[in-house]
Order: sequence, then structure tokens, then C-alpha cells
Amino acid sequence: MRISLTKFSTSRAAIIWIGSTSTKLLSGALFQLDHLLKVLMVLTTLDPLSYGVDGLRVALIGATRFGVARDLLVLTFAALATLCLGAWRFSDIEL
Repeated sequence: MRISLTKFSTSRAAIIWIGSTSTKLLSGALFQLDHLLKVLMVLTTLDPLSYGVDGLRVALIGATRFGVARDLLVLTFAALATLCLGAWRFSDIEL
């Protein structure tokens, strides 16, 4: 039983690492998003971290890709969706 739980936690960590790394790469923090393939451009618009990086870009250098209003709207929606999902998942826990 202990071995199976260890394998599960290791595979779970690998999946989380793959997801977080791909999100970071598609956020636009490491390189410009203007020269990507069309498929990757669509994926970057679905990534909420892209809008957070864009907001930081506006604050630091005044340049934007999506627009400040769209950045705030997407980040607010992502925060509310995450909050609702967390509240729903943790509602089953008994202390």
C-alpha cells in the first residue's frame, strides 16, 4: 500500500510540474508572444498568467498586448472561478 501511494504522489508531482512549466512558457514572461504559431497564440489567450504578465508589463514599461480592461476582466474571472472551485472542493472536508 505504501509503495502505491508513493508512486501516485510522484506521478502527481510530475503532472503538476508539466502543467506549471507549460503555463509559464506560454505566459509571455520569457519571450515575446507576437511571433508564435497560430496554435500557440490561441493557447496563450486561454492562459490567465498571460494576462497577469501583461498587467505587469503595463505597470513597468507602459506596453500592453491585450489591454488593461481585458487583463483585469480575465484575472478577476480566473480568481473567482478558482475561489468557487476551491470552496466547492473543500466543502466536503470534515474536521
